[in-house]
Amino acid sequence: MVPRSGGEIPEALHPPLTNQLQLQSKAEAIAHHAAATHKEIAVRLGQVQRQQDHLAVQTSKHLQAHHERQTALIEQQQEMRKRMDEQRKNFERWLESLAEAVHTHLQARWGISLKVSSITDNHSHPSPATVTTGTNMPTPSIYLGD
Repeated sequence: MVPRSGGEIPEALHPPLTNQLQLQSKAEAIAHHAAATHKEIAVRLGQVQRQQDHLAVQTSKHLQAHHERQTALIEQQQEMRKRMDEQRKNFERWLESLAEAVHTHLQARWGISLKVSSITDNHSHPSPATVTTGTNMPTPSIYLGD
């Protein structure tokens, strides 16, 4: 631009050059803005990635803990089943020995012959007791009235 005398506005010497400089400065401004936006997006993406990684680690820990609890509960359940089965077998043996003792006692006391059946044989009903004659059996009292 060439200054004029007398305080007039300077004249542009090369108007196409001025337009090119303006376009170049606009392009640089847009490039700076794009670079800043790109940098901001990269920072935000990094934050999102870190959050996802943190959530993945937390989820993995939670699932691992849940799996360990499930495994422990399954083992505990299996142990309880074993103990219950053992207790059931002990109870069955005890019932069989009790039935044997009752049978022996009834045989000795009353002369009653019972068929001893196993407790575990589908809980079948024993055959009715037979009374042998000539034994000392209690008799019901006789009502004589008033």
